[in-house]
Amino acid sequence: MDIDYSKIFVRYDLQINGNEPALPFLSTDPALQEIIDCVITGNISDIAEIVEKALETKDPLEIIYKALIPAMDYVSNLWEENIYYLPQTLNASDAMYTGITICEQKMGKSIEKKGLVITHTAEGDLHDLGQKIVNALLRAQGYEV
Repeated sequence: MDIDYSKIFVRYDLQINGNEPALPFLSTDPALQEIIDCVITGNISDIAEIVEKALETKDPLEIIYKALIPAMDYVSNLWEENIYYLPQTLNASDAMYTGITICEQKMGKSIEKKGLVITHTAEGDLHDLGQKIVNALLRAQGYEV
């Protein structure tokens, strides 16, 4: 069954000018921009292949610091502006985390973390969703969660 994922997270309360770019250009490098687009759109199904392809010519740290983290920073801004909601933010986080994991495997070690943050909610608590968002944003900023 083919599913058109582009129809799942459509915002019908916004009007978009057709002349505006759909995605921001955060990199002049096409390979890095493709990764950025994948994270921003939450394209979990293609991120692994696109990161693997980029690793043929790029350093893993370059991909992490010039594509994956800036893309998640952009998603964080969309979240703060109430443009992105929980599903888009979590999908973007999953895409970023997948990309970072692939890059870390290529390096043979984890990227240096800024620190360790422990979060907790009671099992089954509705605030579990908020915790997932906070965890995603902390990971995007280089913390181990």
